[in-house]
Amino acid sequence: DCIVFDDFVNHILRISRVLGSSRGYVLLVGCSCSGKGSLAQLAGFLSSTVIVHSDANQDPFISDRVFQNAYKAAGLQSCSTTLILSNPRNNVLLERINQFVRTGHFPGLLSNEEVEEIHKEIRGKLGDDETKSSDAVHDQFI
Repeated sequence: DCIVFDDFVNHILRISRVLGSSRGYVLLVGCSCSGKGSLAQLAGFLSSTVIVHSDANQDPFISDRVFQNAYKAAGLQSCSTTLILSNPRNNVLLERINQFVRTGHFPGLLSNEEVEEIHKEIRGKLGDDETKSSDAVHDQFI
């Protein structure tokens, strides 16, 4: 048997509703080991999103690789993505994520070559080679 508390169900419903909306995002704050990650993972599953986990205290190179893959999946494949960060204590990382949530840009995540590859791929999908400006193509990605 599984016992589900009313607050648990209410939180799942709220998180799922936000994740299901266009450009919806949720920031869960609280004590560690209080179930925030489990709530986010279940809500992401119920919302049919791609779930990406990252331990914010691991090697920055690995974190950036995880973020790059999630960013490209969301932008190029139009996959709704749930990013779950555990133990984010790095202020620089938190500022980068804050800017991403506000603007859709993740500073320093992609090199200029990677951005050009993404633009080529989007132009190919749109059927336009050179008629779209880089800004319009990048807005399509975001």
